[in-house]
Amino acid sequence: MSEWRSARCPYRKEGVRTIRLGLWAVKTGGGRLRNRFSLGPSISRPQSLYSIPVAAMFTGLVQAIGAVTARLEVPDGLRLSVDIGRLPGPFRIGDSIALSGACCTVVALESGVAEFYLTQETLDCTWLGQAVVGQVVNLEGALRAGDPLGGHLVQGHVDGVGQVTGSIDAASGGDLLVQIPDSLRKYCVAKGSITLDGVSLTIASQEAEGVRIAVIPHTAQETTLGRRAVADPVHVEVDVLAKYVENMLSQRGLR
Repeated sequence: MSEWRSARCPYRKEGVRTIRLGLWAVKTGGGRLRNRFSLGPSISRPQSLYSIPVAAMFTGLVQAIGAVTARLEVPDGLRLSVDIGRLPGPFRIGDSIALSGACCTVVALESGVAEFYLTQETLDCTWLGQAVVGQVVNLEGALRAGDPLGGHLVQGHVDGVGQVTGSIDAASGGDLLVQIPDSLRKYCVAKGSITLDGVSLTIASQEAEGVRIAVIPHTAQETTLGRRAVADPVHVEVDVLAKYVENMLSQRGLR
């Protein structure tokens, strides 16, 4: 390697979450530049930083639950207010928070209550339009660089709405049975990952029309899953890696 080069490229845009990556461009003997990225602390090389926009990501480990405090129907959607006081922060307007697995943007924030604007698209794809004042939802803030990935990669993009067919005890947990939409069942495999109402879970077994999840007491107590009754709707997000594999195979004519 004949020489090291470094560059600084500040990126600033209001309302867009950014992460900072250390960048070292290494000039090889062949004359090409090879980039090496580091997710380590930026303070180690403060003059060699890139700040780039990324989509919000989650891990499916619910950090808190919060109650709906207000809802206001508007011509093009719904304004939903949720108490996020128990959610580790800080948060500001423009941040992303998953509401029972649906990635939503904070549009107003006051005294620990965040307001979210839900478009008609969100209302069509989720059950959030049915949420009433007093109802609790699972909360998770978007991952920040350096946060542990304790569950699995969760986008907060709800793939469909399932239905509880077998509920669990709110204190001791148990086997949760959920009917999965037909189009999503092909992505469900035993011992694979699935997100239900924002909770990263492992599929214990596949059932005739859905999945069985063995829910431990902690999950039943600290999330809304222990409160779900038979026939209640649940957000379903399948493992995005399975969808990428399917797409790559289809591009090769192997689907």
